[in-house]
Amino acid sequence: MNLETILRAECCAARRRFADKDDILRGVAKCAARILAGVSEDAIYQALQEREQLGSTGVGAGVALPHCRLEVVDDFVAGVFTLENPVDFEAIDNRPVRLIAFIIAPDDKPREQLRILSCFSRTLSDPDTVGELMKTTDPAELRTVFLREAAARLAPTAEEEMTLFQVLVQDEKVFSRLLDVFGPTAGTTTVVLQGQNLSAYLGRMPLFAAFWTQEPSRSCRLIMAVVNRRLANEVIRRIEEITGSLNRARGIMVTVQHLFLCAGELEL
Repeated sequence: MNLETILRAECCAARRRFADKDDILRGVAKCAARILAGVSEDAIYQALQEREQLGSTGVGAGVALPHCRLEVVDDFVAGVFTLENPVDFEAIDNRPVRLIAFIIAPDDKPREQLRILSCFSRTLSDPDTVGELMKTTDPAELRTVFLREAAARLAPTAEEEMTLFQVLVQDEKVFSRLLDVFGPTAGTTTVVLQGQNLSAYLGRMPLFAAFWTQEPSRSCRLIMAVVNRRLANEVIRRIEEITGSLNRARGIMVTVQHLFLCAGELEL
């Protein structure tokens, strides 16, 4: 995957001004339509709107990652805008956005799109990177900085050394936030298993009944994720941003194992 080919110079702009979220999506569509021969601006805009209806791509901290897939598109087109004025994007943290990175993808390449989206998300989750991008007024420099930082975070190939994260979570809110770490933001192969706490079984046994005078908590989720070894410390850091120090956290347990073999591939 060649990020330099995907991130088009024509789609990188500094200090752009937009009136609102809809104006941003139209600006993205207009930019991409110039690159994608035979694909109308309206078709791209409609696809972006339909994706936003599933949930805002404003990921928080002033960043939005609008993206869509189209059957009539053969090649990936991506771009980066910094904004002159912060714009409400209905982001998950309700903060206006000031930096946009977008991806227009072929409909038949969801895995490749997820890898690019993961890379962009990790890149723009770094405050230092965002700060450097926001300072520049030169579109060429904006593209250069983004490519430099994104290349270091591109999701790994199968030949690289991998680790297995196993995260047991009892709190539903914490679980939902952890999905942002192990979902599209990590570029990992991830599965989630539903389980029950041991108390759900012990509480039914007469010998242990006195320990649970109320209905015991039964919810327990297991997140299993294969992560590139060089990203393991970053994943742990992001987990602790949610839970605080894992050494003192309750309701969550994290184990990390180095893998001797990691082969095969799961469907999305």
